[in-house]
Amino acid sequence: MESNALMLDVLRGLQALPPLTPLLSDILDAGFVIKDGCYFVAALMPDSTNVSLSSFPDRTGYECFINSIHVEDYDDKNPVGQAIQSIMHMFDSWRFFNSKHTLVAIISVDDLSVVVKFHVKRSAERWLGVDFSAYADPVMSIDSSEPMDASTIVGVVTGAK
Repeated sequence: MESNALMLDVLRGLQALPPLTPLLSDILDAGFVIKDGCYFVAALMPDSTNVSLSSFPDRTGYECFINSIHVEDYDDKNPVGQAIQSIMHMFDSWRFFNSKHTLVAIISVDDLSVVVKFHVKRSAERWLGVDFSAYADPVMSIDSSEPMDASTIVGVVTGAK
């Protein structure tokens, strides 16, 4: 897990993780679609769109554009908790669907929104820069090869191992 200090402050403020909302669960349970070597959450992939792989510099950009959830639209009381639950749920689905590739999840927080994005980990592509401290807003990245549960998040935040 990588994050900036601002995100650690946000995570420290979490009381408890809420149950995943049914609407988010439905989105995340819809499965995956593979198109142009990209992996998309099926419920987030529009039937028709004017964007394609050629609209982006790489596959990671395309995946992050499509695989993007504004969590506050589904829970405005605890969107960060929902974001973490969404990632854990998605990683469970992903590991069942595809054990060959690693999925990366990103949470970004600002005054108005909490956004989760997903993309496949590729050696020559990144959605976020390497210097997380350069971000003005809270941000974190975690991948599906890392253990992730509520105790992992608490351990990272408190420095416990």
